[in-house]
Amino acid sequence: MKTRTALPWLALAVVATAFIATEMEPAGLLALATQAAQGAQYIKTLQNPDSLPAVRSYYIDYTIPLQKESYLLYVPNTYDGSEPFGLIVFISSGDAVTGLPPGWENVLSAKRILFLAAQNSGNPRYDNRRLGLAVLGAERIAQDYRIDPKRIYAAGVSGGSRIACDLGFYQSDLIKGVITSVGVNFPGNPPPATNAQNLPYGVIQATPTELADAKNNVRFAIITGPGDFRHGDILRIYNTGFLKEAMQCKLFDVPGMGHTTCDGETLNQAIEYIEGGN
Repeated sequence: MKTRTALPWLALAVVATAFIATEMEPAGLLALATQAAQGAQYIKTLQNPDSLPAVRSYYIDYTIPLQKESYLLYVPNTYDGSEPFGLIVFISSGDAVTGLPPGWENVLSAKRILFLAAQNSGNPRYDNRRLGLAVLGAERIAQDYRIDPKRIYAAGVSGGSRIACDLGFYQSDLIKGVITSVGVNFPGNPPPATNAQNLPYGVIQATPTELADAKNNVRFAIITGPGDFRHGDILRIYNTGFLKEAMQCKLFDVPGMGHTTCDGETLNQAIEYIEGGN
């Protein structure tokens, strides 16, 4: 998973000076990227978490020094620490994440959810790094902010969605919901190849224990649409993997959706499903 194409919105730049820090602040704040309508988006470094998950996966790098990395962090204006909020850790298909996906801010604000996305964690990077940045970042934010441990979710787009799926299987003690846009992985034997290179799509390895833990602990919202070139692969994996194994899952086949991040309406529906809806 090192050659997937980044989506255009991930490359959109904000004002150049928004990323230039004149002084490193104690909490690791590099710059206020933007003051959004209903929250603030920061580019910041993080310290490594004080503790790591009790469950350790062979596929995740837990040794990354976060002080050498940076993240985009969105915090709704309504967060003041008086009550726990949720957290979405987002894995992009590109290395630069300069803002929230279009249409997501209103939903995150209304649902009281923070958003975290690592930089330099796109498709060209090794999977163990992408997984490690997501897990370590989520653990750190859960220590620095008042986060409901039952509302820590992984999300992504394209190849990043496949990493989000991996987190649902490899770190189900931390990740309680997965929201995928136009990309999916599932443990099992290689499915029929659907590309010119004759390579299997969407296959990962997981132990019976990892599969059972994910089945019990994680809800999966799988999002695609007829304009997504992976539409057929995702439907096949959903039916022959998620449904066959009786995972807690729901397919959102969005009319008119192409190979892109889901819109705010679909995100809202996916969160409502993960948080107990049908």
